[in-house]
Amino acid sequence: MKKIFISFLISLFFITYTFAIEKIYYCIETASTGFDVADNFEQKKYKPKRFKAEMDFEREYFSSPDIFMTHTNCSYMIGEWSHTMQCDAPYGSMFVINTNNLKFTTFDSIGIAGNNDDDIAIAHGQCEEF
Repeated sequence: MKKIFISFLISLFFITYTFAIEKIYYCIETASTGFDVADNFEQKKYKPKRFKAEMDFEREYFSSPDIFMTHTNCSYMIGEWSHTMQCDAPYGSMFVINTNNLKFTTFDSIGIAGNNDDDIAIAHGQCEEF
């Protein structure tokens, strides 16, 4: 009986893990602005992007090849912002999403490295489940 119970618990774990898959979201920026590094940091407005992203709010997961954020580290904020998941990439990009209403902000800061011409940009928008 003990072996059956242990087998049941192990099966339950794997079944639960299997159902914890990422969902696909379609996200649209409302507005985007930033600074053109190649033009002495002149402030610019950019055309808002549309992109798909895989997210799992329970496992704190975010990935979007469309915006070059495939390897991210996500965590939830604390206190009154505990419904907000923030994800950062190892090269200076960040994605922050309100898990209640799916509004987001993005931030790209790789341009401050000085070794390239990537702009510094910040945008905000809305996601919806695909």
